[in-house]
Amino acid sequence: MGSAMFVIRFAVGAAILSMSVATIIVHADELTDDDFAAEQIATVIGQLDDTDVRVRAGAITSLQRIGVEARAAIPRLIELLADEDWYQEFVIRRYVYDMASEALVAMSSESAGQLLERYPLQSDPASRRSIFTARRMRHDARAFLPEIQKLFRTATRADRATWLGTLAAIDPTGQTAVPILVRSLQEGMNSAERRAAAEWLTRAESLEGVYWHEHSSASDWFARTLESNAVADALILALKDPAAEVRGPAALSVSTYPEVAARAVPALIRLLSDQDCYHVMVSNHLGDVRAVRRDAVLALSRMPDFADQSLAAFIQMLKADAEFAKTSELAFAIADLTQHTKQPMRYLTEIQECRHPQVATIALARLGQDSREAIPRLEKLARSGSQDWDREDAQTALAIIDPEGHPDAVTFVREKLQEDMDSGVLDFLAAVGRRASFVFPWLHQRIIEREPGNALDHRILKVLEVMGPDAVPAAPQILKCLESDLDFFLSDYENTLVKLGPGVIPILIDALTSAEPSTDAKMCCLRALGRLGSAASNAVDAVVLQSRCEYPRLRETAANTLGMIASHPGESLPALESLLSDARPQVRAAAASSCGKFGPDARRQVPQLVNRLSDDYLDVRRAAAVGLGQMRSVAAEAIPKLTELSRDKNVPLRDAAMDALHRIQER
Repeated sequence: MGSAMFVIRFAVGAAILSMSVATIIVHADELTDDDFAAEQIATVIGQLDDTDVRVRAGAITSLQRIGVEARAAIPRLIELLADEDWYQEFVIRRYVYDMASEALVAMSSESAGQLLERYPLQSDPASRRSIFTARRMRHDARAFLPEIQKLFRTATRADRATWLGTLAAIDPTGQTAVPILVRSLQEGMNSAERRAAAEWLTRAESLEGVYWHEHSSASDWFARTLESNAVADALILALKDPAAEVRGPAALSVSTYPEVAARAVPALIRLLSDQDCYHVMVSNHLGDVRAVRRDAVLALSRMPDFADQSLAAFIQMLKADAEFAKTSELAFAIADLTQHTKQPMRYLTEIQECRHPQVATIALARLGQDSREAIPRLEKLARSGSQDWDREDAQTALAIIDPEGHPDAVTFVREKLQEDMDSGVLDFLAAVGRRASFVFPWLHQRIIEREPGNALDHRILKVLEVMGPDAVPAAPQILKCLESDLDFFLSDYENTLVKLGPGVIPILIDALTSAEPSTDAKMCCLRALGRLGSAASNAVDAVVLQSRCEYPRLRETAANTLGMIASHPGESLPALESLLSDARPQVRAAAASSCGKFGPDARRQVPQLVNRLSDDYLDVRRAAAVGLGQMRSVAAEAIPKLTELSRDKNVPLRDAAMDALHRIQER
């Protein structure tokens, strides 16, 4: 369902943008400083009033890419959230609303206050669109918090879940949201409210909310949250909630709190027999549809310390419910947990005796040679399995477990990969993990031989990811393939490069120092190096080289990468100091934040960071405050200006200044 909705949204958006005939700026990643002339931005802003919806759509996309420098467009973008006269067809109109919202999020630090001022929180469509936009701004929309708290207290039963989700999105780790989430989980007026609270009390959502707010240490926050066991008690209680739509998300949330896993396991195992098949949306509005039992399986699969208890429960489940046994969640859970028990074959034999070969075969393949005693059973399944996919899975498992003894199985896998890239074999290999590395030579050859201009099958990327360092030789081809793909999928290539590990670093350095790769490819390389962190310290010179290029987005990404690597201050800090005076505010903000990652080593950059506290752009002021705070006592000369900013009307800036003062003055 999620993928289908994405295809619809993508097709509609592509149709709109492909018809846009008057957009001045579309590929902002390729724009040089000269292309950001104020008169050109003004021309694009003027296109927001064009009578042709296609021109408006193209203009919004351009403004989103330009970002905060197009802040003069904020009032008009806000008005577009209420514009009902764009186009008659609902799907296209909805897509355009979303585009306007995304553009405002790109300028969130500047637009949040104006958004609240224009649309006091009410129930009309425009206000609801502004709330949706504020949720996506997260911490930048903290100015909304007082109003949201008031509305939450007086909201109708139907609206409380909406306000709860908004509150948690904006302030997931602050003092505001957690007490209200716990109270709603325990005493919510309806199941929708309790479900919303369970979904938001997860580690992933909380960490996402503090991605920039660096004074909030994730581990410290979770320790404080669990001090009174209030969150844990509420979640365990929710596992017994009368509403199935609460029990499922509660199960997933419990698995993110390892400190209380032992208390939760019995309740999770009881959920495996849950017969309530009420389906709920999880993860996001385009998320997977799962039943309670599937959520319980996923939760238990994340608790390897209790593998024996979980596997015994899964076997009972297989015996009781033949239909549920076919689900991929259960197969992956068993495959994962068998690697954490001292008696894996006992469990896998029982699973096979339950006549569920597909579930056991993945687990056997993941165990590799440790499951050789299952070879006779797999040989029989490969010859006479009742389903085509069972026979194919058995062949692939034999090729992994005993390639020398089963050359026919190896040939079968090679032919599948070379001829038609069969999705069943690819999916099986992606589920197996690093044991799938034996197929790399054939897969690599397939990538090399792909037709020029064709994007890489994203199932192949998943297989390469699980191979990890063994797939490093494919990195040059991955970089060439991403040149043919769409912006939407560039993060998939980046994730794959990171999963290949430090061995990919020399290849990324070569790409950065070569004139051949596109801007997209170089940005992907920079982000991957940043995520590899200090292991990429030998890439600093190549990153510094990109910090001097003509494209602002590359300079911004290079600045962020230097901070994430945080190595070789003698080379990194002079480059960042130069970027603190860059013409583009996004670049200045990235440089200010990255200077802070070097701590006291960046003392020579303090005067320039103090100057950035008076920058025209709010993002730059806030980043400078965060950076100075990380330098602690060596940034003492910033105290007067930070004291002034601690009274600023912008809440995120005020918080950053107050935290910086605390860090600098801390003894």
